[in-house]
Amino acid sequence: MRNCLVTVLVFFTAILTTVSMGFAQANLPIYTDNLVNGFQDWSWGTRNLANASPVHSGADSISASMVAWEALSFGNSDFNTIPYTNLTFWAHGGTSGGQRLEVYAQYGPGGNNYGPAYSLPSALTAGTWTQYTVSLSTPGVANRSEVNRINIVLTSYGTTNTFYFTTPTDT
Repeated sequence: MRNCLVTVLVFFTAILTTVSMGFAQANLPIYTDNLVNGFQDWSWGTRNLANASPVHSGADSISASMVAWEALSFGNSDFNTIPYTNLTFWAHGGTSGGQRLEVYAQYGPGGNNYGPAYSLPSALTAGTWTQYTVSLSTPGVANRSEVNRINIVLTSYGTTNTFYFTTPTDT
């Protein structure tokens, strides 16, 4: 392993959600044991899209063995975020915790426009699942019809290395 890196376990679950007045919640899953709804793996860094453990729900997760500034990245043809309000995911800090993550999105022709990066409010906690909900307005992609990429970046401000991502079946 790379020196000065702590092996950590993080589990992610991302899902675009919406709550409309008078309507039931709608979801646009990104990953449910595999990439779904037209999302593709555009990540940079070592990853396995069929990781058997740990998982929050379902059979698989994505394991990502990354160093600072590498990311899980999910691309799609332009999709409309108007029906959705949030990006929701679960994170687990493994045995060490301390990872710091940022979320940002890309939109417009060729994904050439970048929304602002949003740093999660706390480092991931060792041995504990934490649910994060990021309003789509925070990374600047609420009410856009041409969003084409969502990025979850492992920063250099905390510990680095392995983390996990999936969409829960029990949202």
